[in-house]
Amino acid sequence: MANIDFSDADIRGTDFSEAKLNSANFSDAKAGLQLQWLIGLVLLCLSISALSGYISAYSIGFSSNFLIPGATEDPKADPGIQGIIFSSIVLLLLGYTLFRVIRPGTKLETVIVSLIVTSTAVSVVAATDESLGRIAVLAIISLFAVVGAITGATLWILAWAIAVSIIGRLGVLITVLGAFVGNLVGIFHGLRNLEDFKPGMFPIILSIVGTIILVLFLFSIYIGNQILSGNEKYALLRTLSVLLTTEKGTCFKNADLTDANFINASLEHTDLRSEKLIRTCWRNAKNLNQALTIGTYLENLKIRELVTTGKSKDKKFEYIGGLQGLNLQSTNLRGFSFMGSNLSEANLREADLSNANFKQTQLYGAYLSFATLTGACIEDWGISPTTLLEEIKCDYVFMRQATEDKRDPWRKPDNWQEDFPKGGFSTFIAPIITTLDAYNPQKRGLYELDQSFKPLDLYHYDGVDPAAVVVAIKQLQDEYPEAELEIVALYGPSKNKLRIEARVSDDADAAKLNAKYQDKYRKNQQSPSSDIQTLLARIEEEDPQAPLLRRSLEDSRNSVKFLTVIQHVENFHGVGDRMSEIKVDSGGGSVSGIVGGDIRGVIGVVNLGEISGDVSNAIGCLPDSQDDKPGLKERLTELKEVIESETALSPEDKVEALEQVKALAEAGKKPEDGVLKKTAKTAVKILRGTVANLPDTAKLAEACSKLLPIIISLLALT
Repeated sequence: MANIDFSDADIRGTDFSEAKLNSANFSDAKAGLQLQWLIGLVLLCLSISALSGYISAYSIGFSSNFLIPGATEDPKADPGIQGIIFSSIVLLLLGYTLFRVIRPGTKLETVIVSLIVTSTAVSVVAATDESLGRIAVLAIISLFAVVGAITGATLWILAWAIAVSIIGRLGVLITVLGAFVGNLVGIFHGLRNLEDFKPGMFPIILSIVGTIILVLFLFSIYIGNQILSGNEKYALLRTLSVLLTTEKGTCFKNADLTDANFINASLEHTDLRSEKLIRTCWRNAKNLNQALTIGTYLENLKIRELVTTGKSKDKKFEYIGGLQGLNLQSTNLRGFSFMGSNLSEANLREADLSNANFKQTQLYGAYLSFATLTGACIEDWGISPTTLLEEIKCDYVFMRQATEDKRDPWRKPDNWQEDFPKGGFSTFIAPIITTLDAYNPQKRGLYELDQSFKPLDLYHYDGVDPAAVVVAIKQLQDEYPEAELEIVALYGPSKNKLRIEARVSDDADAAKLNAKYQDKYRKNQQSPSSDIQTLLARIEEEDPQAPLLRRSLEDSRNSVKFLTVIQHVENFHGVGDRMSEIKVDSGGGSVSGIVGGDIRGVIGVVNLGEISGDVSNAIGCLPDSQDDKPGLKERLTELKEVIESETALSPEDKVEALEQVKALAEAGKKPEDGVLKKTAKTAVKILRGTVANLPDTAKLAEACSKLLPIIISLLALT
């Protein structure tokens, strides 16, 4: 039932257990109990409230016969001073119980256990004294009074919470009426032998018993309100009331609700116990506090408020594992801290994450496309090749959380007077994603350096002069030897764009070094060529790394996309990692050929032949068509061939288009994978954008207009 539309539907009482409801639309749907079950539960609540009132009133009334001195004319039945003692014990135990239940931080289970232990202890102590046999009887009666009163109150709380959650304020009237009738019967049934009371004592006893019952009644209303408001202290009672109301309600138990939409849906009395609530949209969903959410992130009141309203008074969501798969698309999360939490597979698309703290946050497979990350801290954040970071809006980020000991937050760009240009963050982050698996199977990024170094990035957006770069870097090293500057890697996302990754000592001023480098580079460009070549020759004689860097820079000018790793991997992690082989998917090219664990002078250049082979392999893994009609495998093969033969496309555009065909093929291998499906949708958009720039006579334009709708249908991308 993937992609099925239940919008505005009445799904009360429907059983969706274990159903596959990927991307299903439940917006404005009405879930919960059917009318006959609502009526049945209301009658049950009326019965329970009457029973609870009877139990409380009877236990207190019955005990008063034995615990109130001077109430009866029979001297043998008068408890005397002993009655005063045990009456006081009853009141103290009841008061203690109410105080502990209302007191913040005390679990209800703890109160119940401590009440039973305390009451039992009083009885046992009294009963052990043989000369006080009568006291033992009074102690047992006291225990009966306390336990009976609390039991009745607990039952009434459950009845009240259930009735109010079903029919609102009318539920209060019904349960109060039931409790009142039960109280009347219980009091007069408990107060036995009324003719034995002294004249004038009955009204006094009745007022005492009535006062105690009234206090219990008001207390029960307070606790009931706390249950409905989601107070975690009363989770046990809330769970019991919700279990009773969801038994015959709408059931999504163990259903796959990945990417499902519950916008504005009414979800009272609904069983939502499922492990697959991935990117499920709950915006403006109603009555989730009355749904059964045990074992899901919706169980957390703070998370439930955030996913339904998009707001939270508390911006600290630190070290929480239950954030995985949240749908926070277009949410204002400015200044929120997700430090140490797990946001893997979450939907943060178009979210405002300005100044957010993602230190040690897991974001594997998360959607951050079109999000705003300006000022965010991304220290040791966990990203992977499946983390979607397209079209990120970002002026600058911080690679480290500033502390008293480490005040430098490692701003990127390093120069505080400079911001990323449009698309600059993608240029910055792309090689980190590209090399995650190659450098470290635990998905640590390039910037997880040892504690004595920090990163420095040098950008070129309008082409590069290799000689001027090498000379500028050498001049910088000579002028600031204490910075211990070393080149780590080169990355070019496209022609004329280059990022030089370096590392410097932790106490070096990265912003100053960045500005000095740019100044030296510009001066070298403006100097006579003969002077620069002379300097370069001398530098290459002194430093064996200089020729390697120059050749890599020269090669980069002829590359569509490239990644060059200059330094040893050990320098990145500080843990002695040594690799005998590395293969990095760099947009279709590969980085390989390591000798002795050293990564020096290795460069991967994308070429059409390599990406074409990769696409063919991906398509070849798809199943053949089961009938005479061409299937996905045949359609993608046809699209690939048209792209390769299209004369109106540049080699770079062909590579880009073939990468999208590969993404569609990967999605075809695993049609149930939501992440791959999202990637496929993006691939279709990119292909359409590529075709939009072609003349109408281009074969690819005609082929895409015919093939893309078919491919979309075969992959169920609608």
